Amino acid sequence: MISIIIPLYNKVKSITQTLNCVMQQSYQDFEVVVVDDGSTDGSIDIVHKFLDERIRVVSKSNGGVSSARNVGIKEAKYNYIALLDADDYWEPNYLEEQVQMITDFPQAAMWGMGWGYIDKEGCKTMQAHYTDTPNLRGYVDNHWNKAKKSNVFWSSSVVVKKEVFEKVGYFDERMAYSEDLDMWWRIILNYPVAFNSKILAFYRIDAENRAMNKVIPLKHFLPFYIEKYTDYRLENSDFRRFFDRFCISGVYPYLLRGTYKKEVKHILSYIDLSEQKFSVRFRVRFPKLFRWIYQFTKI
Repeated sequence: MISIIIPLYNKVKSITQTLNCVMQQSYQDFEVVVVDDGSTDGSIDIVHKFLDERIRVVSKSNGGVSSARNVGIKEAKYNYIALLDADDYWEPNYLEEQVQMITDFPQAAMWGMGWGYIDKEGCKTMQAHYTDTPNLRGYVDNHWNKAKKSNVFWSSSVVVKKEVFEKVGYFDERMAYSEDLDMWWRIILNYPVAFNSKILAFYRIDAENRAMNKVIPLKHFLPFYIEKYTDYRLENSDFRRFFDRFCISGVYPYLLRGTYKKEVKHILSYIDLSEQKFSVRFRVRFPKLFRWIYQFTKI
């Protein structure tokens, strides 16, 4: 059985569709733990209209998505945790495919499914996740060298063994952005993981209160906590290059604007730029004028 954790904060426009996609799953052996993170827009009233005994509501004061997920995980009755944000969408066979992944790849601690985007018109966009194995279904042997994007694993397209959180820790509640990547990377560094490129989960671009639509203070962003990865970066050179590239890309907008200068300098002091490709070194080392000229090139 699977425990589905849905953190909820002011998603009155989306929560009905999200709960409907859960109720319409072809695999029905689950519970749903909705963690109301202090909603004020009537979202929780909509949840209470779903008269299904498998749905439980846990209420708490507002503390952010990481806090809500952590509460839900601890409240879960079952050993397999499926995360789903309150404005995202699963295809009807999503859970069925994940259960088959668990059966076929039992050594994994986390199982990821391919995901895409839904725009405001309801159109779905697919994307490739791994460069050399676009049709992967199996264990991931080197995520750090193969990932086309940093966010191959995504918060609404993973199932994780509950016991894993006891080993690697829960979601870092200091972060308001990239807290999910922080979790997936800690899992990948400690356990085998499996991935299925079939795209069955979708991120709603125009949903309410998206963290990615907000200006994030650097102290709430993963690169600010680069020190927590010191041992992993020393032990795994592939991860170090991958992670450092992510951190450089993450702090670059702050570097360009000249904000959080002390913090950006501290983060970059941990990074050996000689391990990065030329375009990365160029953007970090050149004067501000050149950075503005070069800002539209991708790291």
